[in-house]
Parts: sequence; structure tokens; C-alpha cells
Amino acid sequence: MEGTFKKCDKAYRTFWTCKGTCRKTWGLKPGAMHWIYTLLIIPVLTFGSMIWWLKASKSELKKLQRLACLAITGALKMTPTAAVEVSLVRPP
Repeated sequence: MEGTFKKCDKAYRTFWTCKGTCRKTWGLKPGAMHWIYTLLIIPVLTFGSMIWWLKASKSELKKLQRLACLAITGALKMTPTAAVEVSLVRPP
């Protein structure tokens, strides 16, 4: 289980580092945040996933997906996750 947390922690650190450059009035556009999520964060999670997928915490992965979707769309925190995923055409 320890390897799962390390993998998710690395993805979280990468996400928050990139999100720090994205604000509502300045910084990266939503398209750039989508590009970062697709090309940086997803590969961090999938690298070595054949080894740790049995012990992976689905709640941690869902939380990261939700954070990324909210950052891409700029939606409010109370927006349902399913609605944001549908608008971005992302699998749950």
C-alpha cells in the first residue's frame, strides 16, 4: 500500500506545482491545464501501474481526477464530479 501513496503523492505534487501557475484572471488557460493533466499527470500515475494497481486506492485516484477537472474547467467546488467529467469527456 505504501507504493500507492508514493505514486499518488508524486502526482499530487506535480498537479499542485502546475496549478500554482493557473488563476482565474491570469496564468495558464484551461486548455493548457488540460494539456498538463493529460501529458504530465496521467503518465505519472500509469507508469508502473501494472505493479501497484491491486493496492491502488480508488478514492485517491478519484480525488485527483476531480481536482484536475475542476482546475481545467474553473468550476466551483460544489459542482458534481460526474457533471464536470461529462463536460470534459473524461472517463470516470
